[in-house]
Order: sequence, then C-alpha cells, then structure tokens
Amino acid sequence: MPMIAEDMVDRNMRKLDLAALLAIATVMVVYLSVMVGPYYAFGDAIESNFYLNLPVSNVAIHIGYIALPFAVLTAFPLLLFPARQSISGVITYFRPSLQDTLKLHIGTTLLFLAICVGVAIIFEDLGVTIRFIGILGTNTIGFVIPCFVYLHICYNPFPSSSEQPVNEEVGGGCPDDVKDDEPEGHVSLLQKLRNQTLEWHGALALFIASIIFFPLGLTGLLYDLTTN
Repeated sequence: MPMIAEDMVDRNMRKLDLAALLAIATVMVVYLSVMVGPYYAFGDAIESNFYLNLPVSNVAIHIGYIALPFAVLTAFPLLLFPARQSISGVITYFRPSLQDTLKLHIGTTLLFLAICVGVAIIFEDLGVTIRFIGILGTNTIGFVIPCFVYLHICYNPFPSSSEQPVNEEVGGGCPDDVKDDEPEGHVSLLQKLRNQTLEWHGALALFIASIIFFPLGLTGLLYDLTTN
C-alpha cells in the first residue's frame, strides 16, 4: 500500500480504500480457488504438494512441471524486493550510516537468499515448510507487527499531575481541598489500561493471542515431525 499510495495520481482516502478493497477481494478469490480446487478434486488423499496427486502420464502435467521452475524464478524477485526493503529498514534504524549503500544492498540480498536456501535444504516436505512459514512469517506479518504498531501509535498516555486542572479551573477553593488519588509521578498499570480505547484493548488481546500462538504452533509442528 505505501508504494501504491506513492504512485497514485490525485491521491485521496477514497481511492486508497478502493484500492485496498479490490486488492483484498482479488487475493481472496484467487487464494480460495487455489485452496478449494485441489481438495475438491482429490479429497483426503491430497498431498502437501498437490502436484504429486496429478497423473504423470498426462502431457499437460509434464508441461506444468517444466513451467513451474520458471514461474518460481519470475515470482522470486517480487518477493525479494519488499523483503529486502523491510530488512534494510530494520538495519538502517539501528545503523543510519548504512542508508542507501551498496554494502547494505548486497548484504540484505545475500541474507535473504541464504534464508531461502537454508529453509529449502532443512525442510524436505513442502507441507512442513508451509506450516513453518505460516507459524513464523504469516503470524508475525499478519497479526504481531500490525498489532504492535497500532498499540504503539494509538497509546493514550495517562495525564501527569502537571496537566491536571488547577483549582480555579475546577471551581476554586483551597489547594488543600484537591487531593491526588495517586502520588505524583506514579500511575498504576490498571489506570493506564483504563485510559485506552476499546479498539486498543482489542488490539492488545489479539497481540497476546498471536504471541501465544508461536509456542503452540511450533510445539505441534515439532510433535508431528518427531512422531512421523
């Protein structure tokens, strides 16, 4: 979305919302078709790589096997570019001197390639690879990071004692008549949570659930690997 917003002509919120809705709708249609189709055709006998269920004697299947590596090679740069941008953003946050340097460009590219090659070597089963990526990558990108960013940006700080209204603003009177509920500079965690919105609490609950999902998902994956 940031790149779309940057290239959009006469940018406004209505166009951005429309672009986001169309993108989500297109992805849902494509992904649902790809997910439902193999299960509809092969049922419970489907393999993690449904290409293994296809009859090898069919000429069209052979053409698909030959075209598949080219499809992966052409799609890989589309995955590499945003991943490299994200890795570079994290690195330059701590090391600003590496901003827009050839060393950073080559280093992040080699790091991404090493991660992909390492995953391909370690996991022989495509189903295990997809589950591992789903547990770590999809959960982090889809839930953990958005919730963390929302919690950080939309956090409402508790007003300090210096921001509290003076006696003249609340009706006058002796200063001794106004007493703080808490000592100056001390605000309990419960008070901070009460000061947040309902949406903030929902994001906090989703963030905690996403963090809990990591050990649960990894434990289940390791259990399947050790038992099978």
